[in-house]
Amino acid sequence: MPVVYTFEAKSIQSYILDSSKLKDMIGASEQIEQLCGYSEDDLVQSVLKALELDKKVKFSRRAGGAFTAIFQDKTDAKRFQSVWTFCVQQALPNLAFAQGMGESESIVKEAIQLAKENAGYYRTETTLPLAGPLVTRSPRTGGAAVDTKNNERLDAGTKQKREFKGSKLIDKLKLDEALKRPNRDEKLGSAKEAVICYNH
Repeated sequence: MPVVYTFEAKSIQSYILDSSKLKDMIGASEQIEQLCGYSEDDLVQSVLKALELDKKVKFSRRAGGAFTAIFQDKTDAKRFQSVWTFCVQQALPNLAFAQGMGESESIVKEAIQLAKENAGYYRTETTLPLAGPLVTRSPRTGGAAVDTKNNERLDAGTKQKREFKGSKLIDKLKLDEALKRPNRDEKLGSAKEAVICYNH
């Protein structure tokens, strides 16, 4: 009996643009990128390995902050949902997401449709510490400050974004050897290089 669990990050743009600093935006983009891709260091893969479910699940969708996981056992799906929800709330504070579960006697497509219909919208409304009247706030987000770096007060979400070390976004922006500007003395080997040289 297939049991389907769906997860989708919501309001990704708001999450990324929460702070107006570029390094925070890059950190948030990296967090979303490493949430549920196909690499070994993604959060979803880490949770599956920790629960020893990585061999018991298949995916019909897995990219862009969303995935659809197909389990054969409802207990495994429920275990994963519980741990996954906790991990997302800890790793990406203030990220809104929708998740749902559905099952069918034998048809996976029907289970996927039921999971989408049962998807509930979740958002961590309160991030500890609570921002009371005597709490210092982060000037960029208005959240309760949990740390100070370079005389700037940071809330929990911004701190996570700043401390996140990822390289997927930077790797996407690296130029190939073929796109590097050739020296003026070098003989141009292709029309592509000639166009690049001309444009510079």
